Amino acid sequence: MKTIIFHKEQELKIFRFLKHQNIRWNQFVVFVLLFSLQENIVAINPIHSFAAGTYIIDMGQAHQTVANGLKPYGLVYALNLNHHIPISWSINSEKVKDGVDFTANGKDYKGGSFIISSEYITSTIVTVINAWKAKGVVVDGPSASSFTAPVYGTITSWPRAMLDAANDTKITPYFLNAEIPSSSFVLNADPTMLNICSGPGDVYILPHADPDSWPANQITSLKNFINAGGFLFAGCHAVSVLEGIPGCNFLSNNLILNTNHSNGTAPFTILASTVAHPIMQFIGTLAEALQDGSEMIYVPGAAGWRATTTLAIYDPNYLNTKPNPDVAYSFPNAAACLAYGRAFGNSSLGMVMYEAGHTLNTKGTVAQQVSAQRAFFNFLILAGLEKQVTVALNVPIISSPGSVYALSGSGQGGSLPYMYYWSNNNSGTFSSPTLNTTNYTAPENVNNLIITLQVTDVCGRTNFNAYSQATSLPIELIDFKATVRHK
Repeated sequence: MKTIIFHKEQELKIFRFLKHQNIRWNQFVVFVLLFSLQENIVAINPIHSFAAGTYIIDMGQAHQTVANGLKPYGLVYALNLNHHIPISWSINSEKVKDGVDFTANGKDYKGGSFIISSEYITSTIVTVINAWKAKGVVVDGPSASSFTAPVYGTITSWPRAMLDAANDTKITPYFLNAEIPSSSFVLNADPTMLNICSGPGDVYILPHADPDSWPANQITSLKNFINAGGFLFAGCHAVSVLEGIPGCNFLSNNLILNTNHSNGTAPFTILASTVAHPIMQFIGTLAEALQDGSEMIYVPGAAGWRATTTLAIYDPNYLNTKPNPDVAYSFPNAAACLAYGRAFGNSSLGMVMYEAGHTLNTKGTVAQQVSAQRAFFNFLILAGLEKQVTVALNVPIISSPGSVYALSGSGQGGSLPYMYYWSNNNSGTFSSPTLNTTNYTAPENVNNLIITLQVTDVCGRTNFNAYSQATSLPIELIDFKATVRHK
């Protein structure tokens, strides 16, 4: 069996090509399989170099707690939203479960750790990091020497989550655990709110709920949102109920309603090929944390799951013990408690994730609860990476104190119009800080200079791009949606 290996950038190019040509991802996969006699397709995350002085948020502690497993997401949020610091998400695309993502200064890092590059470290950022370390977040740094690490993506924005009104209180404790503020989500939501500005939210959160009782306009709104690329997270029996509504069978051909199937039996099996997927960046297992509520596992009917759906965690020996003979089937490797994929297997549509259980913070050990909530937050980060506004910068090399330089930037994606805001970490000034073009008067000290352009769309989606200059000599211009370029 051969293997086709794609770098992450190549994988993204393929997705964009498929969208442009109106080709579904599953059609492309079928073509590749037929052409290559069932070859494997592997996306390799590119290797980035990090200089001495870099900080690393360690996500791989063997004993996972709320402090070392969930609060790091709060730190990432704070650095992004409050201080405009890009965060590299390191995932080794060839690792085994709980395997090493990278090694730096003699220490192995696992579980999808986050990296704060040295050029963005200032006294203010060190103060922020130390405050979160005091809360139990494990952060190493400054690194004594340079190192390399695979990077899945650079996090520069956080998605806004819409929490369904029926049981939004089941979800808010996760945000409290991570200390992510309530401004990042909307309570008491329903799908019709997704139509405002083509969606003020990037992710719709549907915990334990009964969408079959929704009025038709809410069903239509949810469909439109996902067809436009919106992300959906659903849990408990909202999953089998939703999949039974015409046009809402996003990940399956049909699922058995929760009242017609029995529960699975933990421990469950983690599909080996998923351990390098961003959603699966957690340590250990989460099986027992999902054993709560009216639906603890998702069971397909005879038509099964869609071929493009990933059954990341499943019961390999599931047997439906309900007495109804029409659904008393055995489904080896098909009864799943965590599944994800593109809606209808179409790469141009939104990502959907189903995680079983009524809540993720009451059953099993604390470590299992943390892992279950980490999968949820990883899904949010994925949404942020995909839905963020793209910010491009045009900044010349700034070498002469007191000189005036023309700067420009632009935004792409989201919903027009944009609001712009230029800022810097030094005493330089902008002639028009709220326009996309401005003149910048350089400060007396042009070393260790960071110039940031923040772009906010009309729906409140915010992203930024930063020019960083360690000295008056060559600088680094970063486009967080593309690749690192050196001048």
